[in-house]
Amino acid sequence: MTDQFTVTTEDGLLEISAREITVSVADASDIAYDGSEHTGSETPVFSNVVDGQTASISYTPAKGTVADTYTGSFGDDLKVIDAEGKDVTKNYSLTDKTPGSLTITDRAEDDKYQITVTANSNTGNVYDGTVKSAEGFETLEFTIDGNTYTVSGLETSDPVSADVCELANEISGTAVVSDAAGRDVTAQFEVATEDGTLEITAREITVSVADAADVVADGSEHTGNETPTFTNVVSGQTASISYTPAKGTEAGKYTGSFGDDLKVVDAEGKDVTKNYALTSKTPGSMTIKADGNGDGIPDEDQTFKVVYDLAGGQTTSEATEFTGLKVGDTTPTIEEPTKEKAVFS
Repeated sequence: MTDQFTVTTEDGLLEISAREITVSVADASDIAYDGSEHTGSETPVFSNVVDGQTASISYTPAKGTVADTYTGSFGDDLKVIDAEGKDVTKNYSLTDKTPGSLTITDRAEDDKYQITVTANSNTGNVYDGTVKSAEGFETLEFTIDGNTYTVSGLETSDPVSADVCELANEISGTAVVSDAAGRDVTAQFEVATEDGTLEITAREITVSVADAADVVADGSEHTGNETPTFTNVVSGQTASISYTPAKGTEAGKYTGSFGDDLKVVDAEGKDVTKNYALTSKTPGSMTIKADGNGDGIPDEDQTFKVVYDLAGGQTTSEATEFTGLKVGDTTPTIEEPTKEKAVFS
């Protein structure tokens, strides 16, 4: 009866579709900036792989140093093997890859790195007529926990002077902190600044006049030395001051006197007096010695012969010489109780 039928055929189909799987890496815990490089989680985790089979894929974990969020990355080399080691990758479809992230946060406000940028100072200078300056910074490079940082964005006023002064080397600008790789990490720092100082102190000098040689009173007025001598004045500069020398006629000691009009000029004639401190003024003196007998020899340099006239007695010291006596001085004592008088000769 076959010839009564028309028989058609239709093939059947065995269909096995690819198994959908996913892979992911867990996010790392947040970490505060500390200048070091940190790495996120590194282990991929697969879902929906056939039990007994093993999937693998290359993965570069998240890495970073400065505050930011970093994400890892998967390769395109999925591989699945069965229990016997046979590659069955073609039977899988990787539908989702979720890499892990790493977040490095800014340091807390109360935990910022503390650094102080200090301007250069130039102190301890004594005026010497030359120009002095204070320029730049002590350093702009700092090391914390083994990491090196550089500060930029600041400048100094760089004071310059030849005269006595105390000037600030002022810092201005906005600090920017960079790490060794040149990345801006300013947010992790609290930057303080400290101005420097240019200091020149007054030069201490003294002035004196030499004492005059002693003279003997002769009725004339005598005058002591008149020329002041300065010490410690800068070479090439000239100091002056008014001076009234010692003067006198009668026996005695006389002393000169200085004015209060110190003046110092430099080689070009510029008044530089403000750069000096006159710490000592020693006026000259002059001594006029008495001459009681008018022989031109001071009394204290005379040798007098003292003659003792004794009433009704004898002495072995009829003529005794004493130095350093003046006319009118009390006669030296002698032991004889019969002393009547003594005269100078």
